Amino acid sequence: FRLIEEKEKEKPPVPAPSIIAPAIKSSKVNPLETMTMDELIAEYIKLEVSGAKASTQTTKLNIINKKILPYFTGRRVIDIKTVDVKNWLAIINQMETAEGYGLADTYKYTIQGQLNTIFNYAMEIHELPVNPLSRIKKKIGKKYADKQEFWELKDYALFRKVAAEKPKFFYYWELLYWTGMRCGEAKAIRYSDILWDKKVIRIYKTLSNANVSEPTVKLSKKKAKKLQDGETDPKANSSYRDIHLPQILVDELKEYVDSIYDFNPNDYLFNLSKSSLHRELDRCIAETGVPDITVHG
Repeated sequence: FRLIEEKEKEKPPVPAPSIIAPAIKSSKVNPLETMTMDELIAEYIKLEVSGAKASTQTTKLNIINKKILPYFTGRRVIDIKTVDVKNWLAIINQMETAEGYGLADTYKYTIQGQLNTIFNYAMEIHELPVNPLSRIKKKIGKKYADKQEFWELKDYALFRKVAAEKPKFFYYWELLYWTGMRCGEAKAIRYSDILWDKKVIRIYKTLSNANVSEPTVKLSKKKAKKLQDGETDPKANSSYRDIHLPQILVDELKEYVDSIYDFNPNDYLFNLSKSSLHRELDRCIAETGVPDITVHG
């Protein structure tokens, strides 16, 4: 008993919990106390955006750099109140395109959603007490677009007569119309993607408008061998498909390939910019009077 008592006496005294707690609490600094929107967004991009598809990255970065940062740069995250966000929404709601048109309602909804995502990220990772956007009842934009115009066969028949004046665009329109493939999928088509004897086009990639040095999605080794710079996986798993071509389209594509001087089978069939496609579509619509639709439509 005497030995046990001596060992117990040698133990150092343990401070009371009430003495330890304040010391720990005072040494812990929440980074949100000094974090600016610039710093928060840079972190969000690194952790949440950098692994997305190139086209998704481009959309998000354009919105962040042109629609969000100019209005919140330099400000501490915790200083941004609901009234600040409400004023920002009013500015976005009144914005116009370079052509003088108002922003599409669905685009306004996307812009608003991007800021909401950034604040939610701050709540999840840095314990931001509240998302200032969530307190606003009246939001801007629409999640779904209004009913879109579409072409009947007679409309496309008129359109293709005018489109034929510029063969490079004409064959591209033909490919979209007869196959229903997306614009990026059509732009990613190479000669080797077409099984000419079977009249089939294999869809396994899409070409982004973004300028990237390497694919930004994580690819299996099998896919990585197939995809080149700027190419990514299709929009969804169901987008991997083989499209059977009508004979008229097979003949037209062969005619188009034969017309290309010094043709390289490894080149894309259609090296067309997004802006040039929009201009040509607008020209043909203006001359024919068919319903005004988008390139995607």
